[in-house]
Amino acid sequence: MAEHLSDRELDLYRNRALPADQTLSANRHLFSCSVCFARFQTDSNSANTFRAQFRNTEELEPESCLEYEEMKAYVDDELIVERRLAVEEHIDRCSICRDEVADLLLVKSSNTSSGHSASPPRDNASRFGGAPFATPLWSAPVIRVCISAAVAGCVLALAWLLLIAPMRREISSLRDQVSDLRGTNELLRRKSDEDLSELKDRLGRLELQNAEVGDVQARQAVVLNDGGRVIRLEGGQLQGLADPYFARIVKRALVSSRAPKPSLKELSSKAEALMGVPSDTATTAQMTPVAAVVEDDRPVFSWSAVPGASRYEVLLTDARNGLLIKSNPIDRPGWRPSEPLHRGRVYSWAVKASFEDGREVYLPSPTAPRAKFKVLDAQQEEQLSRARSLNPPSHLLLAVLSAQAGLTHDAIQQLKTLASSNPGSLVVRKLLASLERDSH
Repeated sequence: MAEHLSDRELDLYRNRALPADQTLSANRHLFSCSVCFARFQTDSNSANTFRAQFRNTEELEPESCLEYEEMKAYVDDELIVERRLAVEEHIDRCSICRDEVADLLLVKSSNTSSGHSASPPRDNASRFGGAPFATPLWSAPVIRVCISAAVAGCVLALAWLLLIAPMRREISSLRDQVSDLRGTNELLRRKSDEDLSELKDRLGRLELQNAEVGDVQARQAVVLNDGGRVIRLEGGQLQGLADPYFARIVKRALVSSRAPKPSLKELSSKAEALMGVPSDTATTAQMTPVAAVVEDDRPVFSWSAVPGASRYEVLLTDARNGLLIKSNPIDRPGWRPSEPLHRGRVYSWAVKASFEDGREVYLPSPTAPRAKFKVLDAQQEEQLSRARSLNPPSHLLLAVLSAQAGLTHDAIQQLKTLASSNPGSLVVRKLLASLERDSH
């Protein structure tokens, strides 16, 4: 559009005959140009026509513009929160309002700096009864983002002061502690290495002394009358047993004067419930086998009779797979399984005693250690069978093999038989003493 509106454009505008885009341009031009507006006001209805034209822009735009009073209240921050938010939403959508508000804010800023009122000139605003305006600078999206960023920065700074700084001090303190612990650990490691080296030296000296004692004993002749055969140890050589393995283990026992002792830790037990046994019983009684190795794979189970009990039931559990074996009800305190148990395995067992009135008690009680035993493994059973097949039999060999397998009672009986044939033998007495001492 030219610098000023032509008479034809003014007439078309008065008659509302201008196209939509030209009507919007004419509205803006009349608002900003006092010359054209004076020409336009020659008709007494011109101002009303302009107001109507300007307000009817809602036919050209999605919604109408705000009233002047509402604009002024917004600029002066006199609107309530809900209305102010509605105004801000409108100016975000209305391009005309965004253009006009810039001028309104510039006027306010200029008047404020010169000491005049912040209200814009009434003559221009009154031309259309309320001018469109732009979004205030403090409500613009960019400004809001900047304000949000500043607030977030302040929050982060406060969080750092309240949380991060103490945490960093804590981390620094923990690092110092870790450093101290590493130093202490290094000192302990060095001390442990020194102690270990000293222990190794002492062990070496003891082994040397033991070897010297063994050499002395090995040089001393040992002659034993062993069930019709003679066992002779002289110059480190054993005579009387042809089997190399049998000769080796018997020689070791004679030189050390100690019977072999197996580890039976797997047979030790703390109080715990046996599978299928409730924990509300409190009866204990003498039971066998307990914490022992049995050679027979169909061992005999025995226990003290429970006064008043009418029948018993044995509960046997395989420690390897948890399989529970139950006996049939029996009327006496003793039972032997009809099927062989697995050799080399550990079993737990208990007895349920039943009364005519329906009561039941269990042996052993849950407060007592579990009753465990081990069935001799196949290899050791085979060695014992070969030793028994010797003719004549060797009580010394059977004692050593039995002690080695954990059959302590059998080993003691064999050594007592050997001692009766060799009443003056010191080595036999030592072997028997070592077995009796370990059996307690």
